[in-house]
Amino acid sequence: MKRHWLVALAALATVPAIASAQMRGVDEGWGPKLRATPFLGWSPGFESAGNLAVSTGGTNPIQGAEYSFDYAPGPITGVNLEARAHGRFSAVGMLAWSSRGRTTSRDDDGFLFEEPGSDFWIARVGGLMRFREDSDLQLRRLNAAVFAGPAFLREVPETSIFSSSAFDSARNHWGVSFGAEGELPFANKMFALHAAFEDIVIFWDETSLQQRMDGSIRASFGDLAAAEVDADHSHMFVLRVGLSVRFR
Repeated sequence: MKRHWLVALAALATVPAIASAQMRGVDEGWGPKLRATPFLGWSPGFESAGNLAVSTGGTNPIQGAEYSFDYAPGPITGVNLEARAHGRFSAVGMLAWSSRGRTTSRDDDGFLFEEPGSDFWIARVGGLMRFREDSDLQLRRLNAAVFAGPAFLREVPETSIFSSSAFDSARNHWGVSFGAEGELPFANKMFALHAAFEDIVIFWDETSLQQRMDGSIRASFGDLAAAEVDADHSHMFVLRVGLSVRFR
């Protein structure tokens, strides 16, 4: 009889420990508390376009025109950080650099102009949501997530002494970024293969664009010409891969 009581007491003492372990498993099931992911990637070319309302001061004071700049494709590199906030939700941030080797545009007569490209410094913060738990019972398990947040872009022109472009100083633009990512842990779960697709929507600073085009507007419409810019937003798509370092 005493033996049965000892077994029962041992079982009662074990239950809280099991429950505590299960609670820890639930809390930690969405992966490490911090991820740091250096990455390399590629971004296709994209267009910056919009409309101009040109004031010439002549008999036809307001004229409409369109403009477009085509940015060449280029590499992108940087680091992505993720800090788990609660359950499947995390705070994320990214700092990246992308180089565009050239920028091209066409005038009203169809002539193609080529200018030195630009470097983009990109900073992004936001939120992330994961879809699957990071199970310790499986050696490798792909988990996926979606993210979104505001972005800041600093465009630095690659100036050249042979260029006649008035775009010779850095400009700031704002945007919003959203995308999806996947992660495949290695046998050593401190490391994982990371891949992501991202769309950075750029809202161009119209004052900067106006200053950039002042020279070409005066050349086309006369020295007294001035213009107001109505810029369309652009999409900078990014495909990136990296090695995620996971800190529990």
